[in-house]
Amino acid sequence: KMLLCSSPCCQPLEKVESHRAFNRHVLHGYRPSTGIRGCLKSLFYLHNETVNVYTHVLYLLFLIVVAPLTISWPSNSALWWVVFLNLCGHISCMVGSVVYHLFNSLLQSASEYGMLLQFDIAGIWFANSMNTFNYVFLSFYCDTTTRNCFLLLHIVVSAGTFLPTLRARTPAGRAVVFALFALIRAVTTFMRQHYSTAVGATNSAWVYYALTDVYLFVGAVINAGRF
Repeated sequence: KMLLCSSPCCQPLEKVESHRAFNRHVLHGYRPSTGIRGCLKSLFYLHNETVNVYTHVLYLLFLIVVAPLTISWPSNSALWWVVFLNLCGHISCMVGSVVYHLFNSLLQSASEYGMLLQFDIAGIWFANSMNTFNYVFLSFYCDTTTRNCFLLLHIVVSAGTFLPTLRARTPAGRAVVFALFALIRAVTTFMRQHYSTAVGATNSAWVYYALTDVYLFVGAVINAGRF
């Protein structure tokens, strides 16, 4: 269990609001309910969200400043939009997370806190949706019929999972919804590998597809279990 050495103004687990006391492993370091200025001041002392805030801010800056300059932007307009939307998905995820982790001590009621959490979850949903769109479009780039069928499936799944994702009451519940995106990516990767083998092409990219979802799965398990 983690006992955080933090600012004197921070509170122990037993003194924070119930809707913020969801991680039994973090015993101290909770910011008291405060205003926007207090949340911004918390950037300059240690508390239970410090690592979350700074790791997400650094990655967000990387996505906004470095990534656009280092990506090999395709000359094909369709592929350009695929890359752009995938980048936007990652940025939206980081924006939602930064806002949630930095300002979750701003709201005192459980309902207000829930709205802030939904903003974070919406960014994660958009990142999953754009990432899956990227998988499908590129995997079946040369097979228009299959690509269009899978894109239609993806659109239906995306539309059908948005509200259930926001309304899920537990991390495990949200993980079940996100598993539908993972299923589409898994089927897409399998079919891509099968097609490549059938025509004698080399397809080592499946390893990276698999690793991406393995990392996502591990993160979902940690989040659901509050390890």
